[in-house]
Amino acid sequence: MRHIRTPKAVLDSLEKEALKENYHYERLYRNFYNKEFYYMAYKLNKEGNAAEDIDVAIENLIEKMRAESYQPSLVKKSSGIYLLEDRLIQEIIRSLLEAIYERKFSNSSHSFRVKRTCHTALQQISNYNGVKWYLDGNIKFYNLDHHILINILRKTIKDEKFINLIWKFIKAGYLEDWVFNKTYSGSPKGGIISSILANIYLNEFDKYVEEYINKVNLEQRISYTRYANSFLIGIIGSKEDAKAIKSNLKIYLENNLKLELSEEKTFITYAENKVRFLGYNISVENSSKAALYKMDNKKLQKSVVLRVPQEIWIKKLKEYNALKIVMKNGKEEWVSCHRTYLKDNDDLAIFKRYNAEIKGLYNYYRLAKDVSVLNKFYHIMRYSFIKTLGNKYKTSVPKIIQKFNIDGNLAIRYETKKGTKIYYFYNEGFKRNLKKSDEEIDNQPNL
Repeated sequence: MRHIRTPKAVLDSLEKEALKENYHYERLYRNFYNKEFYYMAYKLNKEGNAAEDIDVAIENLIEKMRAESYQPSLVKKSSGIYLLEDRLIQEIIRSLLEAIYERKFSNSSHSFRVKRTCHTALQQISNYNGVKWYLDGNIKFYNLDHHILINILRKTIKDEKFINLIWKFIKAGYLEDWVFNKTYSGSPKGGIISSILANIYLNEFDKYVEEYINKVNLEQRISYTRYANSFLIGIIGSKEDAKAIKSNLKIYLENNLKLELSEEKTFITYAENKVRFLGYNISVENSSKAALYKMDNKKLQKSVVLRVPQEIWIKKLKEYNALKIVMKNGKEEWVSCHRTYLKDNDDLAIFKRYNAEIKGLYNYYRLAKDVSVLNKFYHIMRYSFIKTLGNKYKTSVPKIIQKFNIDGNLAIRYETKKGTKIYYFYNEGFKRNLKKSDEEIDNQPNL
């Protein structure tokens, strides 16, 4: 009896082969006959399907895969909700492609990858020291050319059954509208495999940019970072250099990938002015070491600085209905507001809601040099929280503070199977934190 390899063993083997130059992958499709791959996929995609007889479902699906009769369903495609068997097949495809391509991807690519987030992109950008110009680019990403995608896959994968399986998803319409979501989001529209296929496609662009950089770096220095369909290039050179780079990238995208560089979302910006990328304001300033030794301004080393845009946290307060801006005696006055739509929640749920919103914004902007400005956001949120509870209990702010005071902090006692516990309103401050974390920085808190 033939030994069935575990998914981990298969994926580790595929990943190891990825280091070999010009290696071609064959016999990938046979992994769809392996029950263990389906159980692995099921663990990641079992929401709402716990009652199904998964063993029978897997047996039936394997028979379809052997006969090559499996067809993706169009049920609820527009809502992003797929049938279980479609999710299982997509998850297996994704795992195989990730093992094959992850090590081939550029270090400049940060979206929807293992251990890469908006934060790793921003930390890379923070090392763009000495830049004079930014090219802030956006690629129109509505429709990838499916034939180009398949040809890119065929460079590495020599298994037509596997290629045909991906074609089935393309023809079923799963891969229409390749729109990456905004920062704080998880996967892009189009299903489980869309993000890995999009990265495989745009890796061609990454390779071109890096080859271009290697050619011109004798005359100027260029730094490059991409997140999804947005990229930021830092240039030590002239504005004319930046214009030439933009022109070359535009031509490459059109001729080789049939994609457009968005003119309305692509800018050349002087580095001393701020540029907005992944929700941060990015600018340069004289390095503290140079300033310390009072060097000539013309010789000062320019360092990249990440900052929190004020309009971002104000917008969040308005979205939550926690802030109202009124005019008083010709001046703006900020007033924290109770959130009526939360008053029917239990007290602990209200505590947790506010904490998730406060910590979510802080966790995303903790790389910023001026992250302490979020104390202003916190002040409004804290009083909004107190007023929300005041609205719930039809009482005053001082009485709510007294009611939920534990050792001088806003907190609540609640019962668990292990006894009484205390849950505190966020009170840990907003210090800059550059440490890597395992948090899903690109995902919104689950509220």
